[in-house]
Amino acid sequence: FKVNNSAGEGVLTNVQEISSNGLDIRYTNTISQYSKITIHKDVVDNTHTMDPNTPFTFEVEMKGKDGWKIYGNNDNVQIKDGGFTEVWIDPDDARNEFRITETNTQRAWKTTYKIGKSGTETPDTSVVIDDLEKVQDIYFTNYYYDHSITVEKKVDGEELIQNAEYPFEVKFTVKDGEELL
Repeated sequence: FKVNNSAGEGVLTNVQEISSNGLDIRYTNTISQYSKITIHKDVVDNTHTMDPNTPFTFEVEMKGKDGWKIYGNNDNVQIKDGGFTEVWIDPDDARNEFRITETNTQRAWKTTYKIGKSGTETPDTSVVIDDLEKVQDIYFTNYYYDHSITVEKKVDGEELIQNAEYPFEVKFTVKDGEELL
């Protein structure tokens, strides 16, 4: 028998002719391309105490029939500040949802992600991707700040007693006005 191959972009067509009984069999194999998710890591460290070689840990999960499961061996992905890693997605899995989670933020004050370099920062350690054609780059940023507060009390008046105790109350509230206890 004789086999003719013609290659197109991403498609291989095999035509096989079996001359003994005049039968033509035609079939097309599609060579699919892998998708990839690139996870980037950045650190904003105003404390200047974070070692630049500190690894941050991520896991990549895929949602299947049985719920979320670690994708391949992507349960302990290590990325340093300024670094990135590429997670290759098998063509058969590309239509599933994927979740990327930073599992060790090294006690960051805040962690955000954004989809694409110019995306909007969202405060969270986890992102779900439901369309690999639109999402390929995820940027995670950890923020570290010095946390201190100075409270100073000034007492004004004419009849003050030297070294007397004047009680006062300090209340802390968060952004939405809720009081911290």
